[in-house]
Amino acid sequence: MTENYVLSYNFITIEGCIGAGKTTLSKMLAQEFNAQLILEQFEDNPFLPGFYQDPERHAFPKSLIFANQNLKSDEAKLYRMLFDIINPSLPKPDLIIYLYAPVEKLLSNIKHRGRDYEQSIPA
Repeated sequence: MTENYVLSYNFITIEGCIGAGKTTLSKMLAQEFNAQLILEQFEDNPFLPGFYQDPERHAFPKSLIFANQNLKSDEAKLYRMLFDIINPSLPKPDLIIYLYAPVEKLLSNIKHRGRDYEQSIPA
């Protein structure tokens, strides 16, 4: 299949809702194009369980708004400064693929893979 194609993208990201098939597609593309695959290390992310239980509280953009509204001026500036330091250092993708799936399929995929902290995610 790849004989007729030239991969002109050095850095591809795959986005989508939880359970959309990002990891599955990533593995398929990496194998097909003999590319390096870097997956999210969800097992090592201490913030994910809290995010899935209370996404409003744990989402960074909302946290940034909260910080600006509730922290002292110097604390909010520090919070924003840290974001501004981290953000530019992140690599920018050459291609972003967004996966869509109906909610029923997402919930089925989540249930099937059986990660405990994902089982209470609301529809």
